[in-house]
Amino acid sequence: VGGKLAWTVESAGGRTERSADWNADRLCPWALQLFTRSKGLEAGTAFSAAAFIASAPETGMALAVEVKGPEEIPVLGERRSLVRCDTAMTIRGTTLKLKTWISKEWVAWKIDYSGFMEMYRMPREAAQAKGEAKEIFLKLAVAPDRKIEGARNLRRLKLRLELDDGSGLDSLPSGAGQKVVEKGGGFAILEISVPEDAPADERPVKAEGMEAFLSSSAYIACADPAIRDKAREVAGEEKDSLKAARRIEKWVFQNIKKKNFGVGFATASEVARNLEGDCSEHAVLLAAMCRAAGIPSRVASGLVYADSLVAGTGGNGAFGFHMWTEVYVGRWIGLDATLGAGFADATHVVLARSALESESSVFDLMPIAAYLGKLRIKVLD
Repeated sequence: VGGKLAWTVESAGGRTERSADWNADRLCPWALQLFTRSKGLEAGTAFSAAAFIASAPETGMALAVEVKGPEEIPVLGERRSLVRCDTAMTIRGTTLKLKTWISKEWVAWKIDYSGFMEMYRMPREAAQAKGEAKEIFLKLAVAPDRKIEGARNLRRLKLRLELDDGSGLDSLPSGAGQKVVEKGGGFAILEISVPEDAPADERPVKAEGMEAFLSSSAYIACADPAIRDKAREVAGEEKDSLKAARRIEKWVFQNIKKKNFGVGFATASEVARNLEGDCSEHAVLLAAMCRAAGIPSRVASGLVYADSLVAGTGGNGAFGFHMWTEVYVGRWIGLDATLGAGFADATHVVLARSALESESSVFDLMPIAAYLGKLRIKVLD
């Protein structure tokens, strides 16, 4: 439209019109389908492309595709002769690898996401039939070698993380009480500690380089009047930034009453209105309200330990994939509105962080994919 690419985003019951300079080298979905089909399905065919995706308009996605050839595989109890195509999708420096089995009519029947999740094509009536809802992140919980006592009050922990291929360990972050003390082939040793309380900056916090952690964005909409007004009410006249952040954490914990896995990755604006969701909804609402109160914030994605998270762990409990919030009060501090304890205990293992300053920044959290279904944890101290 007028030399620009235009699209519409629907979220929280509203519609937003977006536009960006059109990049002819980035293929939109239909163009990408036509381009892919033009390459054919002969074994050994390989090609690359750049794709436009609405959730990452400023960066796009790089695709590298290789046709492996025909394979006969079972799909929902029936064997099908399909063609396997391997795809590497790279967004903001993070790569996700897929295996797709498609028919000669270009119908995808099975997709394998990096070995940790499979999706199948099925008839509409089967897809919509009642069944048990599976929460994939509970299925991927990691049982350590021994039980961690008193996890919710734990202030220091030393762990050994192991991956067969070592992928992902290079991107393990430090900061906010987490330190990578040793790293080798396929393992990393972490020391995690809860920082002791110390004088905090007054709010609004005026540290340099905090622009991205104070800005309003699609996911952390701190400029939303509902969020801004509630943050002002909850923080009150409290000038100490850490005390104010803890007030907000407590409010989010107490007021998101519908705690469930039924919500996807909602924005803070949606959560403020619906007051339901899981850890990611708690994390973005806390982050948005803290920013509205003048406290820089970001989200952390990783693992947290629970002694009764899933059955079948031999009594050792398990680390489940989780999201929480970190706030800057003169130093970075972890808070967890899902638990509401006033601090993120030492069983919080950060695998990725993001300011969520743009739509595509959600892909900053993609490094956790390297750990899904592959991680082992030993408790050292």
